Amino acid sequence: LRTRQDSETQIVHDNSLCAITLRPLLQSYDESIRKALAPHVQWKWDYWNSVYYAGTIFTTIGYGNITCRTPTGRLLTILYALFGIPMMLAVLNVIGKALFGHAQASYVFVRRLFRRRLRQFKKSRGLNRAGTIDTMTTDDVHIDAKQNVEEVTTFFSQSEAFL
Repeated sequence: LRTRQDSETQIVHDNSLCAITLRPLLQSYDESIRKALAPHVQWKWDYWNSVYYAGTIFTTIGYGNITCRTPTGRLLTILYALFGIPMMLAVLNVIGKALFGHAQASYVFVRRLFRRRLRQFKKSRGLNRAGTIDTMTTDDVHIDAKQNVEEVTTFFSQSEAFL
């Protein structure tokens, strides 16, 4: 025979007490949220709301909060989307190219300005340009006066001696 305490313990361990208690609370919360989010007034079709609707169509955002109710309005929306979306892509292409051109010109301007300032700084400090491989090999040419033979000492010719 089970005691009352055992049956209460069984209910708590099966999570049925939790489900029994929380289910009505969650349902009332869900209903209150639906009432709060439900539109209380009908959408008013004025100029600015129409512009908003057209913008959501041709940018393919389509929030869904505004829809056409008549079959004619839906058909016209489909036709508008068929022509409006490719036109929007063409406009975005032109705008993108213009923005890229301005960004590229700004980059070139800043790079030239930086290099000009760097050259001026080097001249004022008396800094020379670091040698490249070509200048290093021509600087390391030794002329042996006795034999009149040129010997080029570079990193590569010295490293070949160890091989």
